[in-house]
Amino acid sequence: MSIQYEGGIILSALQSSFIVDCCAVASCALVLYDHLCTLTREVELMWGRRFNSVTLLFYLNRWALILWMISGATSQMLPLGTLPVCVGVNYLEYAMSLVMLTIWAAFSAIRAYAVSYGNWATAITVLLLDLVPVGINAVKHLVLTR
Repeated sequence: MSIQYEGGIILSALQSSFIVDCCAVASCALVLYDHLCTLTREVELMWGRRFNSVTLLFYLNRWALILWMISGATSQMLPLGTLPVCVGVNYLEYAMSLVMLTIWAAFSAIRAYAVSYGNWATAITVLLLDLVPVGINAVKHLVLTR
């Protein structure tokens, strides 16, 4: 009886892993599709602009998302994170998630600055509050990897 029960647990774990892998592939396909669909608008609206903080954030967000997608799909589809050579893939994925959270915090602060008609106090408050998850995730990662 216990052999049948253990077989059910193994089957359930394999089905769950398959679903997670399918979701990872679907999210990668969605990001790739979005980047391809918006490439012509990006060329039209962004490539000719002079370089400033907004264009920097735009390109950081765009390429960080692609790197995060590739590292996430790699670590999800090829669970090699326990090999010493592949531990770097896990660190890259984690670093990219922190970079993306930081970029989103900067975008939020810029939006708050614009909506508040140039009020720096509002923008800095929003930035600091949006950086809280970055700090918490970084500390959590440092504590868990020791």
